[in-house]
Amino acid sequence: MKYWLKIALCKDTRNSAFRIAIFVGTVLASINYGDRFLELVRLMRVIPSLKNLTCIGLGMKELLKIALTYLVPYCVSTYCSVQSYRKFRNR
Repeated sequence: MKYWLKIALCKDTRNSAFRIAIFVGTVLASINYGDRFLELVRLMRVIPSLKNLTCIGLGMKELLKIALTYLVPYCVSTYCSVQSYRKFRNR
């Protein structure tokens, strides 16, 4: 387990997982919440306030879902990277 965590916390693994999470998370968030983000941009031009988040239905529940939309690809990428590295090293 320590070896697995050492690989997972390696700078290269973290950077790769971060880049993948940003790309995949943004695609998924755009698919799932794109219309709300566009509405938020429109409202921010009229009334620049974070209260607009609740006006478009982005409460804490939705914000948590968006955070998970980025966290899941990060975890999957990290897991795959570590497993690939371990397989390669065992050859």
